[in-house]
Amino acid sequence: MSLRLKILGGFIFVMAIFTIALGVIYYNMGTLQVDVNNIPQEVEKTNQLNDVKYNVISQTAAIRGFLYYKQDNYAEQLRHLGEENVSAIQTMIDTAKQPSNKEAFTLLKDYQDKYNAVLSDKIVPLVKAGKEKEANEVAVKEGLPLTSGFNKAITSATEEQNNLLKDVVQNTNLKFISIKRLALVATLLALLVGLLLGFFLARSIALPLQKVAIESSKIAEGDLSGKEIDIHTRDEVGQLAQAFNKMLLNVRDLVTLVQEKSQLVAASSMQLSASSQNVAAGAQETALTINQVASIVEQVTVNTQHIAETSEQATTYAQAGTEGIDRISLQMQSIENATTGSGEIINTLNESAAKISQIVELITKIADQTNLLALNAAIEAARAGEQGRGFAVVAEEVRKLAEQSAVAAKEIHQLITSIQQETNKAVQSMADSVAQVKEGTVVVSEVGATFENIISAVQSLSGELQSVAAATEQMSAGVQNVAATTEEQAATVEEVSSTSQDLATMADELESLSKRFKVS
Repeated sequence: MSLRLKILGGFIFVMAIFTIALGVIYYNMGTLQVDVNNIPQEVEKTNQLNDVKYNVISQTAAIRGFLYYKQDNYAEQLRHLGEENVSAIQTMIDTAKQPSNKEAFTLLKDYQDKYNAVLSDKIVPLVKAGKEKEANEVAVKEGLPLTSGFNKAITSATEEQNNLLKDVVQNTNLKFISIKRLALVATLLALLVGLLLGFFLARSIALPLQKVAIESSKIAEGDLSGKEIDIHTRDEVGQLAQAFNKMLLNVRDLVTLVQEKSQLVAASSMQLSASSQNVAAGAQETALTINQVASIVEQVTVNTQHIAETSEQATTYAQAGTEGIDRISLQMQSIENATTGSGEIINTLNESAAKISQIVELITKIADQTNLLALNAAIEAARAGEQGRGFAVVAEEVRKLAEQSAVAAKEIHQLITSIQQETNKAVQSMADSVAQVKEGTVVVSEVGATFENIISAVQSLSGELQSVAAATEQMSAGVQNVAATTEEQAATVEEVSSTSQDLATMADELESLSKRFKVS
């Protein structure tokens, strides 16, 4: 039931008590009004009894006057007084409400009728006939007993009427007192019921609101561990309590979720920071390795230039060998020495290429590790949700850079493989040249053909050396690109580390704010 219906019901209940009391009072006032209106009638009857008594006395006096003076006006007065008494007594009989009064008034009427009959039928005719003595005897013998009985009857009727009047007045007073008591009781009852209804209504409203106020104060202070408000009413206060309980549960769940997520974000940011530090260390190691690779490439370039110069000298020697057969032994010896040196240089180049291949494999492993770390960072950023979205972008860029590093390392590996293949060919060629030189020292007749082969082999070696030089230049450019990528990767890792530190700081702040609320 709503508060509106409760208040309206209490007001209607109090008004119903007032209405019933007023109805009873109105009814009693009606009966009181009837009794009050009857008082003048009863008083009038008393006055009429007095008038009747006075008329009887007047009749007695008129009889005496008529006996002595024999005047007709006395006879007329006797008749008029008799008729007046009969009319008055009949009126009292008709309006009498009590049987005892009616009997008393009827007895009076009988006496008055008999007395009037004695007067009109006996005394008046006797006096008019001059028989005053007989008339006087009739008056004494018949009139006096009737007058005496009439006086007793009228005295009794007067007492009865006075008693009735007293009863009416007393009943009126009692009814008036009863009405006053009823009005007082109804008023007090209505006030009592109103106070009780007001008390219970105020309590049914104030106590739940007080509970809501207490729990609201606890929530305002950050205490969410309170129990739900136990109110089972269906009015507006009950609806308010239910809404408050729902709000308390939602806020408690929200704060608990914020605390859990803040702890998770803090842990993820710490792990991300550690991962970024590992990546930074790997980037530094990669930079050092790239610098070593650059040094080796420069050395390869110098060796290749030296081999190119040597091949040019071999060509010059071979051309000069055609000018004189007498210098062939010395020239062959020079060619043998130059070829042996070239073989050593090419072997050194082959070893350097093997080292570069190992370094490239190391770069590939570092790129794979960087890619794996970037993938883990992306996963942790996805777990962090909205807070880790920026870090996810950074992790994606790191992953792309790692893939580019891996691609560049593969290209370098392919180039190194090509160099190794060419150097192997050059070594084999040098071995053939040495064999040919040795054979040239034995077989002079084949000197011309041998020199032609030497010139061809040297020209081929020069072309190969040019290819090796171009490859080393490309390798140097690739190494520079790898170095630049590594520097970018290091800068990105530093930015990721800074972002993860900021994320950890925000997570700590969020956790400290959420700890202001007590949920258990």
